[in-house]
Amino acid sequence: MFVPSVDALEVLPDLFLETLLLDSDKNMEWIQEVLLYHMATLPVPTLRVINGMEIGMLSVGNTLILSKDVNGTLIINGREAATEETDIIAVNGVIHIIDS
Repeated sequence: MFVPSVDALEVLPDLFLETLLLDSDKNMEWIQEVLLYHMATLPVPTLRVINGMEIGMLSVGNTLILSKDVNGTLIINGREAATEETDIIAVNGVIHIIDS
């Protein structure tokens, strides 16, 4: 699972966050889709990332391309993802806290 950090959430427009909090079926479906986009179909610890590795996401039809730079920094879809913490082991997978 790739979880945005608090810093990443703070750069979202206020209207976006206010819209997320609206109580409607449409928003719930959208929130569910956003969450599924951040959840990989299999646990992916950084030690197992191979450059150009494609992983499926639980959001139907979406994939991420993972790589690492020479320092071991995670690259997601060609963009460096500053990570606050990686490889947090959970009962049902691995969590990576990312900045974007």
